[in-house]
Amino acid sequence: MVCTHINWCAHHIKPIRTYMETEITKVLEEENLINTAITEHEIQSFAENNFGRELTDVELNRIARCWYEIEGAYAAQIDLIREAIVGAMNNEGGSWNKIDKDYLESLKK
Repeated sequence: MVCTHINWCAHHIKPIRTYMETEITKVLEEENLINTAITEHEIQSFAENNFGRELTDVELNRIARCWYEIEGAYAAQIDLIREAIVGAMNNEGGSWNKIDKDYLESLKK
């Protein structure tokens, strides 16, 4: 089958997008404390601006299904968790007092 660029994208990207939406739904159904979503548009814009082209459907699939197997990506997730923990544990100068107060008051309701 010969596809124009637009038809090729629509034909190949839809299954990847469906897979990504399914995985995101699974993640949101779990009681996660931190949810970060990176859209296909953000990935493609970053790729084009920094690497001179958008990713192919095969490359997008690699990210959607196996990002955690990419050493640098997994390390970045661990760094995010570490920084979130360090930041949450640090209340120097009472920087968390208002947020803590609001949270504790919401528990009384």
